[in-house]
Amino acid sequence: MTEATPLAATGRKGQVRASDFVGPGAESALGERIVGRVRQGKSVSVLGRADRPHTWSSTEDVARMLVVAGTDPRAWGRAWHVPSNEPLSQRQAIRDFARAAGVDQVRVGTLPPALLRGMGLVWPLMRELRETEYQFRDDFIMDSSAAQATFGLKPTPWEEVVAATVRPVTTGRVSR
Repeated sequence: MTEATPLAATGRKGQVRASDFVGPGAESALGERIVGRVRQGKSVSVLGRADRPHTWSSTEDVARMLVVAGTDPRAWGRAWHVPSNEPLSQRQAIRDFARAAGVDQVRVGTLPPALLRGMGLVWPLMRELRETEYQFRDDFIMDSSAAQATFGLKPTPWEEVVAATVRPVTTGRVSR
């Protein structure tokens, strides 16, 4: 999908034109549910197919793009994609997380579609995933070259994103 792809989403989630977020504390397919288990060297189960290429957007890069989109008149009136690194499969990203966390490679399995549908009966988040599950079943590649060229933005290097993501999230609470 490029920034010139028509804005023709059939569902409300597709209207956002965002890829999955990755970063400290991100709520996404590669969020704490996965990262927490990787830190412990435990196996993980992912959505869709583990080996399809997928674009991942750093939460910091999302914030930078939002600031530009809201303050630079050149951004107004069209779609822009968050500057993102080259697509990686979920398996490749998890391998990188494990390496950065200093653990052995973890086993990566997949959640069966029937299980997701069943979970959706009682868990609203799983019900919502039905609209975007194609992004994990098929290749999901977003091209952000127009945003990078127009605004001079570059994605945070993948190694930095990975290191920040696997660092344990702190709550900011002070214990007494």
